[in-house]
Amino acid sequence: MITPQQQAQVLESLGIMALNPMQEAARNAIGQDNDTFLIAPTGSGKTLCFLLPILGLLDADRNSVPCLGLVPPRKPAMQVVRVWNTMEQGR
Repeated sequence: MITPQQQAQVLESLGIMALNPMQEAARNAIGQDNDTFLIAPTGSGKTLCFLLPILGLLDADRNSVPCLGLVPPRKPAMQVVRVWNTMEQGR
């Protein structure tokens, strides 16, 4: 799981002051290590919901794949890449 300090840095890099209620609920559900489905309107912050926990899983010394993200059409996939790159800059 990502530390509170790391989360604050990432949110700052994205220009976000705090997680919204849906993002908080998703973070708690994902943190319990069970399957999670995020169903919410466009623009509600779902991308951040699943990228924050993934950031916490990454370990340069790990010899296995920590996660696999499948994103359907190109436009949403490009959004995920943009958000991820911004998050990495803030880390």
